[in-house]
Amino acid sequence: MEDASKALMIAAGVLIGMLILSLGVYLYYSLGTYITANQETMNTNELNQFNTQFIKYINYEEQTGPIDVNKIEFELTIHDVVTVANLAYENNQKYNMTSLTENYDESTLYLTVNADIAKEDGTIEYRQHLEKIINTESADILKNNNNINQKYICRTSDISYSSVTGRICSISFTKVP
Repeated sequence: MEDASKALMIAAGVLIGMLILSLGVYLYYSLGTYITANQETMNTNELNQFNTQFIKYINYEEQTGPIDVNKIEFELTIHDVVTVANLAYENNQKYNMTSLTENYDESTLYLTVNADIAKEDGTIEYRQHLEKIINTESADILKNNNNINQKYICRTSDISYSSVTGRICSISFTKVP
């Protein structure tokens, strides 16, 4: 009888051990799923927050043909363009992409800004990569484009998204004629 009793005790111990082990595996799996879901939510929120910084500058509905100034939702000035270029510069600094020879690659987090900018002689030039020169030339850009009545538009099609990262990788501004 004592051997049967000991056998039952051993069986109960093994059963309790299996229950504890199963509970540990379940908790590990549940915690891993919870952490993964939270990480995905945080990444999505970070992506949305980043893109929102630039999407808020869209002020013109898509249409073909000449620009209708009556369809501009709100006014953008050269100061808004410089602000966006500074945001892009800071983003590129954050990810250590500061070289003037740096080229855009969809797999990177590089952000480029393009705009119609007046030169010193008053002619308009489509400038690419304002983010590369904004740190040194922002005063000149503001001085040469100080016409208060000069407005810019940014359409949905003026913003490009990276197919790899989902982040905005390019934004362009066009002077309103």
